[in-house]
Amino acid sequence: VFVSGEPDTLDPLNYDSFVNHVVFGSVNSNLISQYKLGEHNPEIAKSWSVNSDHTKWIFKINPKVTFSDGSKITGNTVLLSWLRMAKIMKSRNSKSGFFENIVGYDNLDETSKEISGLSSTEETVTISLAKPMPNLLDKISFGLYAIVHSSHFDKNGRWIKNKENLIT
Repeated sequence: VFVSGEPDTLDPLNYDSFVNHVVFGSVNSNLISQYKLGEHNPEIAKSWSVNSDHTKWIFKINPKVTFSDGSKITGNTVLLSWLRMAKIMKSRNSKSGFFENIVGYDNLDETSKEISGLSSTEETVTISLAKPMPNLLDKISFGLYAIVHSSHFDKNGRWIKNKENLIT
């Protein structure tokens, strides 16, 4: 990939940086992709469903998808990665258009171990929203919402991995 410099971080939370966007768009994965605008394709999720008012989404995780080290990507992996992102974004007062619409987001703080509107099993991730989001697939296909291995961040959510040890 030709870019004018190297990425300043591997953390998807800094995906708005042009260099990070270009370099890591092909390295990190999301639940779904939208490589062709308007087309939603499975990536980590193998399928999804939504209720009629677009406030509850259920994603089934593809059991064949793994990280580069061979570890399984599960619904719990997605939940942990997103919970980390949600807490950091809330602490920055950053509005992503996704996290702040999740039920229970207002009660989230840096010590939270869960958010009521996000739940998971090994096979699924369920998102419950306070208001309808018919465009949720567009939103979560953006690189900011890439799922990262839990070894990349410490218990406080700080990014600790360097490019030599990245698990993609």
